Amino acid sequence: MKKIGLLTLLTSATLLMGSDFNIELTNETLMLNTTIELPKQPKNLQHNKAKARVRGDFLYYDNESKKNYYSLGVEIEGKSPTANKSPNLFIRNAKFSLFIDYSATKDNSALPIGFGFNSYNFYPLNSIPPLFFNFEIAYAPKVLSFEDATRFLKYKTELGIKPLKGGKIYLGYREIKFNRRYQSSLYVGVGVTF
Repeated sequence: MKKIGLLTLLTSATLLMGSDFNIELTNETLMLNTTIELPKQPKNLQHNKAKARVRGDFLYYDNESKKNYYSLGVEIEGKSPTANKSPNLFIRNAKFSLFIDYSATKDNSALPIGFGFNSYNFYPLNSIPPLFFNFEIAYAPKVLSFEDATRFLKYKTELGIKPLKGGKIYLGYREIKFNRRYQSSLYVGVGVTF
């Protein structure tokens, strides 16, 4: 039932403005993830030009010894107050995010807190499609880890291009750990923004 609810949330991103929907592939896994912008933003975030979003992941593992993984959470994303004054394009076009997720497999669950960074259009030439870079890290100590888990760590980094308005192609690396390594891989992704 949880999987059906999460898949409904992920696919609903295609119907909402301000949403991202991504598909990431490896030889053994299929990851679906989305962020959906809340239709009504808190007033203090509007003042700072930040955005509040709901986010979700579902990782299907084509391996009987591995259980599927899913997460659901909330995030706040915005620019640094000094970003526009920076002469460095990488910093000037960067956004930062803070988030909290509920992450789980069949036997493990955790409530990690995380930090994200993404930069876009940081390459100065107009002759190539816009480049972007993403990085995310999330951690839960024992007190925020449940069932068989005693700790949780997840991080990912991505580099890609945006050949079309609202579309992107990227290469990434992610690692997910509940006590020990659950998944570690390079992946290819495609995504759309509405």
